[in-house]
Amino acid sequence: MTIFNVMPNTDEEAPAQGVKKPVGRSAAPDSAEDHSPLRCDVLVVGLGPVGAILASLLARQGMHVAAFDKLPDLYPLPRAIGLDHEAMRLLQQLQLIDQISPYIAPYRASEYRGADGQPILRLDAAPEPHPLGWVPGYVFNQPALEKCVRGYLASLPTAQVFTEAEVLDTGQDEAGVWADVKFKDGGLKRYHASYLVACDGGSSPIRKRLQIPFEDLGFEESWLVIDAIVPDAKLADLPQTQVQYCNPERPATFVVGPGNHRRWEIMLHESEAGETSWPDDKLWAMLDRWVKPGEIQLWRSAAYRFHGLVAQQWQEGRILLAGDAAHMTPPFMAQGMVQGLRDAQNLAWKLLRVLRGQSHPRLLTSYMHERRPHTIRTTQATIELGRIICERDPDKARTRDQELLARQGGVVKTSVRQNLIPPLSAGLIDLKRPGHGCLFPQPRVFSQNKEVLLDDLTGSCFRLAVSGPLTDNDLQRLAPLLQPLGAWLIHLGSGIEQPGVLHVRECASLLEPWMQDLNARFVLVRPDHYVYGSATTVDDALQMLEDFSGQLYHYHKADLTTHV
Repeated sequence: MTIFNVMPNTDEEAPAQGVKKPVGRSAAPDSAEDHSPLRCDVLVVGLGPVGAILASLLARQGMHVAAFDKLPDLYPLPRAIGLDHEAMRLLQQLQLIDQISPYIAPYRASEYRGADGQPILRLDAAPEPHPLGWVPGYVFNQPALEKCVRGYLASLPTAQVFTEAEVLDTGQDEAGVWADVKFKDGGLKRYHASYLVACDGGSSPIRKRLQIPFEDLGFEESWLVIDAIVPDAKLADLPQTQVQYCNPERPATFVVGPGNHRRWEIMLHESEAGETSWPDDKLWAMLDRWVKPGEIQLWRSAAYRFHGLVAQQWQEGRILLAGDAAHMTPPFMAQGMVQGLRDAQNLAWKLLRVLRGQSHPRLLTSYMHERRPHTIRTTQATIELGRIICERDPDKARTRDQELLARQGGVVKTSVRQNLIPPLSAGLIDLKRPGHGCLFPQPRVFSQNKEVLLDDLTGSCFRLAVSGPLTDNDLQRLAPLLQPLGAWLIHLGSGIEQPGVLHVRECASLLEPWMQDLNARFVLVRPDHYVYGSATTVDDALQMLEDFSGQLYHYHKADLTTHV
């Protein structure tokens, strides 16, 4: 495999010259006490993992970002425990893998046990070689991971990070957007920017002020989440993998976390759903089928109402929603936080292009066109798993068990968990071309006698992958369309040594057979690793690049596709 650096533009480079500066003073009423408002490119409200990673993706490219969170520190209660390989690829982009590795572990297989405790379903990861370069699923310690991300964000020179800073009001006009922020000392400041992204959670005050309703996808159940630290001597007495107890009397989930961390998620009866206090004696009673009081160390607990919700609009002018502010996903497929990280990666590269004047602001509308239908389909898949687990009628539960086994031929077979995640189905992709909306694989490759992941050589930018012979004439024809994109050309096959050419080969065959399955010689990849489309000839690839460039600069939904 040969990589031609047509025009280097990795994530580690300085932003392009001619970056648009923050807009001028807003015409909105200036009611804040501080009449010398600070100005930046983007305001990020909410510093959970989605807000912190979005702010990092922008600030590492030289954008001036101000990020606010109303809490004094990290959120203390249990939330996400699952990551997938898309999230790991994003953390790789931020060069945080070494920092987070003590706090993660591969996600074990999920066993579903029926009404009588018998196996009825099994989900696991696909075997190696892993398509995105990482194990497809991980468990993790969210506070520890968030601390790493926030530390990285705070180290970036163009990032301002504020905790105990509550955004009281926001507004916008044709010139820009503003936010009035109250700080710990009671002082108020008004911040101006070109765009604001609300990552302020499921109860998002910003979404509510914009009067954007949630669409209900038809799932709402109350669950209790208990995290604990299990002594070494007790670990062997507990399940060695993830277990979904589909018992109609009391559905529950057991998760093997990193190290000695174990989690129980236990469905609440209607009479318990409104309880706000869960003292230790109640927690021990809930855990009685697994442990006795004092055998493990209770760490933290919280009762949640699991929802399947998606905002009807994700953008109102210069204000955009991301993460839980835009959607809420039940935890049964470990996709809740990952959905928000997809938002951050999708939005970041588009904001960068718009702020630099490289694309029309209309490009930002593709964010909702792409992410909303993808989120709905992923959430619906999660809800289907949730309905398997949450059935409370004993007769229906036994019927469910029989039907699931019958679909598998009477024997439980392992299904690949990541196959439940759909590709993109709308937006800045070419629906006529094979591979559109899929994720571009990331093989391990040999470079300078070392094994490295492909993204570490190319960065997360535009890429054109090419398989088979490539002549100098082909390169001369492709270069004028690749150079304006700052794209890399990745060539699979033998190559002639020449300036700007790096010869590498795959450690295990992954990318080449993937392209063969598409019957593609050329694959065009976006900075968020989603495939725009593929082509079979040089002429077809040139047409694909021309089409993509036109849509990238002047995106219009009608040019591409409709969406749900």
